[in-house]
Amino acid sequence: MEIEEEEPEEDPVEEPEPLAGHGDQFDAHPNPQPG
Repeated sequence: MEIEEEEPEEDPVEEPEPLAGHGDQFDAHPNPQPG
């Protein structure tokens, strides 16, 4: 359906987004900012 076409496009785009955010939080360990 229409969701199937948007799934593969959002999959690769959503993967790097949360990964980058998680990496930022991990790097911000010394920083008292829980995001």
